[in-house]
Amino acid sequence: MRLQPGATLADPPHGGEVFAFTLAGAWKYLEYRKSTPAGSYLYEPAGRSTRWHAPASNTQVTDVWFAIPGRTSS
Repeated sequence: MRLQPGATLADPPHGGEVFAFTLAGAWKYLEYRKSTPAGSYLYEPAGRSTRWHAPASNTQVTDVWFAIPGRTSS
């Protein structure tokens, strides 16, 4: 996933766990306070619905690699 500074993207509920590694920039779930800067790893249990947000103060595109086993497309 790539997010421009200030961008927000909704994530529909997913059937699998989420494994994420931030390659560049920073982002956070709007539902939580913790930011996820470059070099960070994140785990999220299955079944959650969240909103990803790249702060407007980012100076570059945020680049995140996700693995979501069991994800269904709509």
